[in-house]
Amino acid sequence: MRKLNRILRSLRSRAAAKIKPSPLPTYFGIFESFASAMQAERLCAYESAAHQEWLEAQLASKLQRLQQKLPPEWGSDTARLSQLPLLLASLAQPGKKIKILDVGGGAGDGLLECLYSLRAKDFAYYLFELPAASQVAQMLLGQRPEFHSVNKIESSAPYDVIFLGSSLPYFADYASLLRQLFAACRDSLLVADTACGDFSSIVTRQVNLADRELICWLFGVEDLRKIAEECGFQLVAETACFTPDHGFENFPMPYQQAIYKNLLFRRV
Repeated sequence: MRKLNRILRSLRSRAAAKIKPSPLPTYFGIFESFASAMQAERLCAYESAAHQEWLEAQLASKLQRLQQKLPPEWGSDTARLSQLPLLLASLAQPGKKIKILDVGGGAGDGLLECLYSLRAKDFAYYLFELPAASQVAQMLLGQRPEFHSVNKIESSAPYDVIFLGSSLPYFADYASLLRQLFAACRDSLLVADTACGDFSSIVTRQVNLADRELICWLFGVEDLRKIAEECGFQLVAETACFTPDHGFENFPMPYQQAIYKNLLFRRV
């Protein structure tokens, strides 16, 4: 028995030595609303000159690689955006042009991912973004026939696919936005690479960025599913993302169990 205990202690010691340190917190605090989170510390800037310069440099580099017929560089945005062309390919039909609305799609990286990945280029890409990011996208992608920039969401001309790649948490009134998007969606709405779990949605602050802090939601999956159901959509797929750089250990239970997910909703 003593020998067995020594072996077990030795194994635990070796295992502990191999455990990597937990990632730094991505989010901090639980707030009643966006307004109370804003008052808690310094003002959050969703747009900044530094961020616009970064968007422009990133998009220009990706566009250059596309023009040189080089594969995209691997990164967290590639893992997120790769969901989009797979969804489009599943809906492709001969002679049909698929309309995509990318909500909060930065400077249009989703379009480049589709151009990289799809052999059939019969689609139209619409970007709904803040003015600074839209300006960068228009400057670098405005000559592409697939690219369109919109400043409002029209339900009268519905989209086949609506894509929210990590953007939904930053909308204060996400419920109203989702209802508006479902009304403008013919087939599929994909919420990609978004932190959520089996709890009620809360407001928090994203603190892992170098130059700013952002107010955002940590979603309860059930809250999103209920809104979808009200609008005639069903949650048909729920997959996990590999996000080793994000940690929730600083939160109480059950929020410690949050993970990044892709949630696909389809019209019933």
